[in-house]
Amino acid sequence: MNFKWRSSYREQTNRYIKKHFGSPNGITQMFPYMKTSFRIKGNPDVFDERATSKGNNEYHGVERLAKQYHAVHMHEEAAEMWLIAAAWRREINMLADKTDERHEDAVEFAIKNYRYNRGMMPQKTRRFGFPKPQKYGLTEDGLETKDKMALREIHAAYVRNGVKPPFELDDCCAVAQVRHARHGFAIHRANQAIFPAFQTLSV
Repeated sequence: MNFKWRSSYREQTNRYIKKHFGSPNGITQMFPYMKTSFRIKGNPDVFDERATSKGNNEYHGVERLAKQYHAVHMHEEAAEMWLIAAAWRREINMLADKTDERHEDAVEFAIKNYRYNRGMMPQKTRRFGFPKPQKYGLTEDGLETKDKMALREIHAAYVRNGVKPPFELDDCCAVAQVRHARHGFAIHRANQAIFPAFQTLSV
């Protein structure tokens, strides 16, 4: 199976960005510079070295959202975030005018997760059954590790906002508990004050 970037992904990515963030600027506003010394007002010059650092924080932020959506079985949203992250990484690599194998591998990894989550969407599983991660170049262990990390982030978001999390933070059973709490997450995801992990829907 080919996990290279396709020209058709560009139009899809534009739709997903508009759906979740309103515009590319919505992403830049959501994920500010990690270091205050990197802050830039307005659009930085394409040769400004800080632009790459800014982009790094943006695609990592979108990838975190993708993992969090996946962990709570919101596979359509997870897929869309993974494709946005792939596109953002690709653009940063082109902006730097160089070929970075790590970035290219990361773009492919994001596309693997995009296609896997597409396969996990209910309309797909009802027809074809649940896909095997291996078909997409992924592993069960790798997915479980990402799920546990994402669930810890989500749990911490609830605690920070003084809200009782809908699951206990126990790596042995958290994933199973979240499966049963799926509808509770769907309610909370629209409230960025309670659930910052999904605040993109309010941007």
